[in-house]
Amino acid sequence: MAAKKRDATPISTDTGKARPEVTYIEDVNAPELYADDAAYFFLKNGNVAITLVSGRLDAGPDKTAPFPVRRVVVSRVILPTRGAQGLAVGLYEFLVGCGLGPNKSNN
Repeated sequence: MAAKKRDATPISTDTGKARPEVTYIEDVNAPELYADDAAYFFLKNGNVAITLVSGRLDAGPDKTAPFPVRRVVVSRVILPTRGAQGLAVGLYEFLVGCGLGPNKSNN
């Protein structure tokens, strides 16, 4: 499994100078979630909302096989545009570093 820590010294948009080093604190109790896809993106008031979904079988008591798969919203992540840009660039660079850049697939 590959992992990469993002640069902890982002450039300030106000002065163009590097900010002081940022320290990350690992919270082992932080929630984790699984999503199959980022289904929707929405920009409003300088914030980007990313809606994450996951496919789930609808196998209720009145259903018969084959069970239908429903796309269920599991979470929304809302970031200021600067953070969303950092996420997009950082994720792209990470995937390229793993050999999964454009025109590549792990399927």
